[in-house]
Amino acid sequence: MTPALNVSDSKKKILGEGFWVLSGQVATALAALIGIRLLTEYVPPQVYGSVTLMIGIATLGQNLFCTPLLQAAYRFYPDTARTENVSGLRYIITGYLKKTSLGLSAAIALGGALYCFISGESFWGICALIGYLVITVAQTLELNLLGAARRQRFVALWEAADAWCKPLLAIIAVTILGATTQSVLAGYVIATSGVYLVIRLLPLQLEGCAEPPKNPTDNTLRKGIMQYAVPLMPLAFVGWVSSLSDRYIIGGLLGLEQVGIYAAAYGLISRPFLMAAGIVSRTLRPVYNESVSENDSHRERRIFRAWLGISLAVNACGVVGILVLKKWIAFFLLAEPYRQSAMLMPWFAAGFSLQALSFVFENYLYTHKHTRGVLLGQTIGAVSSLAAAIPMILAFGLHGAAYACPIYFLFLCIAMLGIKIYYSRLPHRH
Repeated sequence: MTPALNVSDSKKKILGEGFWVLSGQVATALAALIGIRLLTEYVPPQVYGSVTLMIGIATLGQNLFCTPLLQAAYRFYPDTARTENVSGLRYIITGYLKKTSLGLSAAIALGGALYCFISGESFWGICALIGYLVITVAQTLELNLLGAARRQRFVALWEAADAWCKPLLAIIAVTILGATTQSVLAGYVIATSGVYLVIRLLPLQLEGCAEPPKNPTDNTLRKGIMQYAVPLMPLAFVGWVSSLSDRYIIGGLLGLEQVGIYAAAYGLISRPFLMAAGIVSRTLRPVYNESVSENDSHRERRIFRAWLGISLAVNACGVVGILVLKKWIAFFLLAEPYRQSAMLMPWFAAGFSLQALSFVFENYLYTHKHTRGVLLGQTIGAVSSLAAAIPMILAFGLHGAAYACPIYFLFLCIAMLGIKIYYSRLPHRH
């Protein structure tokens, strides 16, 4: 059994974990910001837009068929750690992921072949996209298990190494092969694969690897995982609509160059909000999961209130900071062709602050295994996204997409809050 489950948690231990989460998130954010700055120097907006759209397709597939299982691995870790059966959890999740990743890769290959035949684009870009998908899924499983085990130092170092290597290898690939979509994706694949292989070769024990599963046919665990994961599969689509569909609407109505400009600014401004949410979540969610798993309602409420209060304060500061510094952010962190997006940034900041707040309520639902509630909330957010983005883009162009951002994330936040309140008033079940 993992030591984290044998001793009572102290504030010092949580703060120590928070330090490593903070360090990892800061290192990852700096890599992302510097990476965007360098990539926008080396690739034109059209290529950046194309890379964004292709990764968005892989993200949709991954979220549909893989992410629900990865979420299940994170949530079921404390339950299986208590019964010393993390190896069984790994065995079941890995088996499902192999099947879903193989099927998804085949679907992307077939669809990509048809697209390349019609458009004349290189099929190597599709091959790179499949490689990116497979290695990302494998890496995310390990990171989720490590995060659930509260091995935050290992997670921080792994994520930081991956984040710094990806833009570096992408730029090297672009320099050698030219500024093309497949070059950028190939750099990403080589970077993530290299870091993954190095980690696996190190004498560091990953969660659930040390021994074979006690009961490979544990039907109770399998049933629990599937009951948790299945409602998250349609959730993946509606979540993708909320967060990524605007790029495809912009691409269809305004062109790839506008997608690149929009995506670069969106990526910059989303980073600090996602970083802040990630720091708080990575620090508190494993402890929160354990509190719920152990039926410690007092500690659960205390952690949730702290989580919500910290999120409100940090996001408010983020919105004010972006509003004041938007022109400097664009000047220092974007190449000249992308700097016109500075006026979009405050709208993004308002939207991301609301999205980050919705994560707090969403994590309550995940922890209490109310995944159908998460699906309902995300569906409301997805419908709001389309309802706001399409008319706004038609009316105001690229600026309209930014104006829509806080509108649909506000609806998402309100929906998640309402659903959280509803479930919290139901009789407690475990």
